[in-house]
Amino acid sequence: MLLHLKTIALVAFVSATPSASASNPSGAVAFQMPGTQYFVSMPGVPECKNRLVATPSGPTAWHFCAYFDSQVGRGYSIEYVVLPKAPSKEQSLLVLRAAAAGAAANSKSDVVSEEVLSISGHPSLECILVTREKGFVAKARYILIGNNLITVTVDGGPKVKDSPDTKAFLNSLRIPTRSAPNNSLEPNALRSTNHAAG
Repeated sequence: MLLHLKTIALVAFVSATPSASASNPSGAVAFQMPGTQYFVSMPGVPECKNRLVATPSGPTAWHFCAYFDSQVGRGYSIEYVVLPKAPSKEQSLLVLRAAAAGAAANSKSDVVSEEVLSISGHPSLECILVTREKGFVAKARYILIGNNLITVTVDGGPKVKDSPDTKAFLNSLRIPTRSAPNNSLEPNALRSTNHAAG
C-alpha cells in the first residue's frame, strides 16, 4: 500500500503554482470536483486533468483541478485518487504520511510540520511543505474517505501557511454525509487529534 501511495504521489503532487484572495475570497464560488460529490470554494475557474496512473497495484484513476492567480502568486488545488481498497484504521495514518512524503519527494520539498486531524470522522493529515531551493511553501490537507484519497492544497510564498485565505480554502471542502439521504453535504467537522513537527 505504501509503495502504491508513493507512486501516486510522485506522479500527482498538488504543486499548483500559487492562487488567490481573502478569508473567504469574495470571488470564491462552490466548485464541484468533476465526477464526484466533493466541493471546494475556488477563487476562480480551475483547470482540470484526469487520467489513469500505472501503479504496482494496477491502474489508478487520478483527478486534479487547480486555479492559479498570478496577481497574488498563490495557487489552490484539489485532487483525488481512487485506491484499490480502503485502508484499515491502522493503515490510515501510514497511507496519509506516505502521500505527503511522495509529494515532498516529487517537489524537492521537506515536510516541516504535520498535524493529525479528524474531518467529519475521516482520518486526515495536514502538512506544511517547503521547497529546498526557492523556499516556496505549500499547505496541504490529505483526507481518506473510504478508498478515496483527497488532497486540498494552497501554495505560494511563506505567508501561505498562516493566511486566512489558506484556512478558508482548506476548510471549504464539503464531504457527502454518509448517513444522510441523497448524499447531502456537510461542512467540515474538523478535530485535531495530534501535532508533530518534523
